[in-house]
Amino acid sequence: MKKTALYIAFGALSLAALPSCNKFLDVQPKGTLLQEVQFSSLQGYYDAFYGVYGTMAKSDLYGQRMTNGFVDELAQMFGSTAATSTSVKTRAYNYTDVSVKSEIYSLWLGQYQVISYVNNILANLKSPSFSSSHLSQLKGEALGLRAFLHFDLVRLFAEDYQRGKDSRGIPYSYDFNLKNRTVYTVAGTYENILKDLDEARKLITALAGLVTAAAPEIGSQHAAPLRDGLRTLQLAFREASPFPDEPGKGPGEKLTGPVY
Repeated sequence: MKKTALYIAFGALSLAALPSCNKFLDVQPKGTLLQEVQFSSLQGYYDAFYGVYGTMAKSDLYGQRMTNGFVDELAQMFGSTAATSTSVKTRAYNYTDVSVKSEIYSLWLGQYQVISYVNNILANLKSPSFSSSHLSQLKGEALGLRAFLHFDLVRLFAEDYQRGKDSRGIPYSYDFNLKNRTVYTVAGTYENILKDLDEARKLITALAGLVTAAAPEIGSQHAAPLRDGLRTLQLAFREASPFPDEPGKGPGEKLTGPVY
């Protein structure tokens, strides 16, 4: 007991002796930025998107598990033949197996982690500290990405829409916090997905109008990269849509022509 009291007293004296404790506590860890610093420039938003796509590209998600890993194993398209491997248990739909449970949990958690990053970008886009025509493009991209990420979750963790639209769906996350999310029905989940895509569609169409109208004024040299960026966004929108538009029917394609 005496030793404990001595350590506490010594600790208190040590803290009191620090000349600038507040400054010490304010030191920013390497690799992190305060929100107001991160989103104070266009480059900060780009960096935030790099973080989103970098996380998606890891093997836990689209680098393997959501592509030629766990998802392909469920579809019986790919997998190990070793009797003790998780792959064999996954292809047998043995969802009670500990290793399969771990795969599922990691996928679920990782997907919502990425969604939270996207929500943080969208939260800062609501009231940016500067103006730029590129912000609308970024918002459209973020909305389409949020819809895409939820779509992949609902198709993996919920009933098929045609067979059970009123059955339990998934939580649809709109905020960057740790609060519990509302769990929607399958139909309600798709309504949220389509709502995000509808807003993204309007933003992309508006951007297509802006790029098309500005092209004669800024010249082909400057218009070309803008058109390339717009085309990439239009293709990404099609990829994210549960019901993709035919070429020529997508957002802004009346102005830009069909994209392939």
